[in-house]
Amino acid sequence: MYNKILILFITSYLSLKAVSFSPEVFVGQHEIVVAGHSEAAEAGLKILHEGGNAIDASVAVSLSLGVAEPYASGLGGKIEILYYNSKDKTVSVIDGMDMASRTLPVEEFIHLSKHKRIEEGASAAIPGLARGLFLAHQKWGRLSWSKDVEPSWILAESGTKVYAKTVQLMNESFSRFRNNQEANKLFLINGKMPAIGSRLKNLDLANTLRMLGAKGADFIYTGDTAEAIVSCIVKAGGYMTLNDLSSYSAKLLEPISIPFKSGRLYSTSPVSGGGVLLGTIASLDKRLNTSSLFRSAENLDKFGKMFEIQHAKFESATGDDNEVNTRFKELLADKINVNNSFNLTDLADVEVNDYDSKQQSTTHFIVVDRDRNIACVTQSLSYHYGCGIIITGTGIIMNNSLSNFSVTAQGKPNYVTPGKRPKSTIAPSIWLDKYNQPKLAIGLPGGARITTGLAQVILDYGEFNRSLSESIADVRVHILTSPKKSILESESGMNETLIRDLKKIGWDVKVVEQLGTGEQFGGVNAVEFMPNGCLRGVADLRRTNAVRGD
Repeated sequence: MYNKILILFITSYLSLKAVSFSPEVFVGQHEIVVAGHSEAAEAGLKILHEGGNAIDASVAVSLSLGVAEPYASGLGGKIEILYYNSKDKTVSVIDGMDMASRTLPVEEFIHLSKHKRIEEGASAAIPGLARGLFLAHQKWGRLSWSKDVEPSWILAESGTKVYAKTVQLMNESFSRFRNNQEANKLFLINGKMPAIGSRLKNLDLANTLRMLGAKGADFIYTGDTAEAIVSCIVKAGGYMTLNDLSSYSAKLLEPISIPFKSGRLYSTSPVSGGGVLLGTIASLDKRLNTSSLFRSAENLDKFGKMFEIQHAKFESATGDDNEVNTRFKELLADKINVNNSFNLTDLADVEVNDYDSKQQSTTHFIVVDRDRNIACVTQSLSYHYGCGIIITGTGIIMNNSLSNFSVTAQGKPNYVTPGKRPKSTIAPSIWLDKYNQPKLAIGLPGGARITTGLAQVILDYGEFNRSLSESIADVRVHILTSPKKSILESESGMNETLIRDLKKIGWDVKVVEQLGTGEQFGGVNAVEFMPNGCLRGVADLRRTNAVRGD
């Protein structure tokens, strides 16, 4: 009897685990929001219901995520907005990426210890999120700026719901905050992590957001707030001036794109992961065996080899300069035979950086309004809690984005340079059909795993005709780029026969994470535009993602 009960318990547990990991799916007719926290998604939907469009709702979602996911993004970080305008059927990019100080002492910076360059005050860059949002709102918003900001300060004031994964993700990097007075005040309750199901308030951030709504983005970049940011960063050994903040501007850019399945797939440039993503997908055009599964040894071998090549090509070409789009177009047009011998070391000085760090933290969301305008947005602090500095009295957590510069590949586009934006792996993407009507909007947090994760979901869905939810939920892999060894990392659950077959053809397969955990592999959020005109939102429950709509 005991054994029967035990077997029943184990079976039920495993069944619950499988069900609990299935993505959250919602089909709506009018509008939809998919975001990293349910209350951020609800904030966006509220703005849509009050007459706002996709950009209005994005302001509410973006700033609410800074409240609900303080470890992942916020006013102290960066943002990339890929925007589809349904009126003229065009795609644009708002670049609110972080920037190095215009007075950054390069020699001093590169001779700092690695820890100081990556995790302390010296790693903090000029944040771009507020000016990025404000530029998008000025160009496309419908409601007032203050109306769009309002849900975020209300959420910070009333408190955001704490989920189990909220605590997990907070715990991953919070140890360095143990003796930080601001962090203890804002994120701990009686010296302990907040309880699951409780509400976590951030009154300092609520006040900052309220003033941001009243005064616009300049509230962050000039005046008392700017002075507080500079004071805290300089005191912590960082490089920042009042002029750096006041002179920072977000950019309106052209996206990059490739032909894909009788349409075009768009993503971001010049300092994002869009080039690697599109290069990988373009290079596999008509080369995968679609009569088999995407996760077959043959197809994963081709995928892995092409990703290694495209990663190396774009890593050495990506950077904040005027020629980057020209380089990207040339690289995307370059067809390489995956069966030929290819020496990755010939691709030029690719520096091994910290993109594979488990501490990388980002968030992605999508808003689609009634007119079918799309805001596909990724924002980040780079690491969990950025550089670990909270600006006194503001609730603003600063990024550590200077850690994404190269400090050895002098002369290359991403070499550390004053006034430049360091590159990132974020890659929000939109797929349009041959009539420039949307088919899919998609994005993913997860450091280096953003480009591999998005590529395999897009290929599985677009080339192998699997459902979007199946493509997102399946076991995810990542290719560690190394000229010495072919390493394929995976979530648990990969077929043992497939693992043996991959090893036979030269791949070192490492299972690094339990399927569905989301610590390293992040959580894909996507919206599918269905033939009947409905919207299908899919929220990947590897993270605290949620979908709301009507």
